[in-house]
Amino acid sequence: MGSVGRRQGGAGLMGLMLWLIIGVMVMTLGFKLAPPYIEFMTVKSVMETVAKDPELAGKGRAQVMSTLGKRLDINNVRSIPNDAFKIEQHGSGWDLVADYEVRAPLLYNLDALLTFEHRTPLSR
Repeated sequence: MGSVGRRQGGAGLMGLMLWLIIGVMVMTLGFKLAPPYIEFMTVKSVMETVAKDPELAGKGRAQVMSTLGKRLDINNVRSIPNDAFKIEQHGSGWDLVADYEVRAPLLYNLDALLTFEHRTPLSR
């Protein structure tokens, strides 16, 4: 007799739909934004490897950039333009610099602009 006037509490269909929509949006963002970040981690790793390569010590800019391009090709990094990489003087040494942007389409006319920069000192 006491249960006739009580309403059931808990998540209703609208609450469930709201959480489902939020979950789909988060997963969509993850699927769209994760590949550029993974590619940037690969770029950083290749730059570190090239910077520490003892065979490149004392070589010119062209040789360092050629080796960097080859190693990026081996690691299947082809979406970053060659002009994103530079060798700049920093203090008494030289740095290998990557500075580029990636535009990731999210939906319709909404894009995410991701900016990446990494600087690695070259061993000379």
